[in-house]
Amino acid sequence: MKLWLGASLVIILAAIGGLTVLLYGGSSSTGDLDAELGLPINRVREPHIIPDVPRDAIPPLFAPEYVRADEAPWLEPSHLILGYENNRDARAYPLLILNWHEIVNDKIGGRDVVITYCPLCRSGIVFDSTVDGRVLSFGNTGSLYESAMVMYDKQTESYWWQVGGLAIQGPLEGTELTILPSVISTWREWRETHPDTLVLSRNTGFVRNYDVDSFAGYDRKDTPPGWPISSLDERLAPKEFVVGISINGKAKAYPISILGDSIHMDEVGGERLLVITKASEKLGTVFHARVDGAPLTFFMEDGEIKDEETGSLWNSAGIAVGGPLEGRRLTQVPNSTEFWFAWALAHPNTEIGSWNNG
Repeated sequence: MKLWLGASLVIILAAIGGLTVLLYGGSSSTGDLDAELGLPINRVREPHIIPDVPRDAIPPLFAPEYVRADEAPWLEPSHLILGYENNRDARAYPLLILNWHEIVNDKIGGRDVVITYCPLCRSGIVFDSTVDGRVLSFGNTGSLYESAMVMYDKQTESYWWQVGGLAIQGPLEGTELTILPSVISTWREWRETHPDTLVLSRNTGFVRNYDVDSFAGYDRKDTPPGWPISSLDERLAPKEFVVGISINGKAKAYPISILGDSIHMDEVGGERLLVITKASEKLGTVFHARVDGAPLTFFMEDGEIKDEETGSLWNSAGIAVGGPLEGRRLTQVPNSTEFWFAWALAHPNTEIGSWNNG
């Protein structure tokens, strides 16, 4: 199937390991499509799983190797990583590696987890891989659902929609994976706040060019998704980066370029929140705005984050770096920074955060 992404745009699909080139332009074999968005003319169709490449042609990693931070000199300070920490065990997964593998199965800090990244949605999500008391191990179906990666688990052969964390086919259909707190961050900031972090090694057992970002330029926010989708929420541009959360059944997305380099106080699902967005880096994260159960109110002054209650100074990783609360950490809310189209499809009733409701 040819994909529509505007005139003559060509992207090498890094995750397939150089096996396939996706050509953007021309018509689609799905029938009459909206020329702008690759959607049916009525903008609504039944979502379905679209085969793309053979199973595990995008090879998942099992028993991955790691190196210390000082053993990864190839990582530039501005390079993006997906970071996860559990029980003081911090790990960094460079997106330049995840582009090629998308799935890493591991045990971190005593917890079985699956690290996932979908380049077509820019969604990096860490899930607990234990379901109903059984640890699942995940591979890549090579198929897409709503222009997003579809995983499978080796134990039940169920198919899982990555951005929704939802089983969409098989014995576990309808089951949701538990999302764990993680963050997409620059290598500079992650290393500063997690000096003992381990980094996913490029010694993966596969020959790939981990120095090249084959998805560079794919994130222009006014361009459509890479593959046809069932519907498009037009409240935001398709590839607007949002940081999304779902708490107690309430979903909300914060458009990063609109909120800018700023902080934002909000309440979702009865929880008091601090939202931090970095438009310059297209990143965002969310924390519970409490310490020891006591609510905090945050504000920015001369580019610094402070709380009204104690006057403590905080960094964007939710750590107090000065004042009475120095050394204390805010609890991160499970969230995902991803393209708007993907978040809205997985959370059709989502609200959009703005300065008017914080």
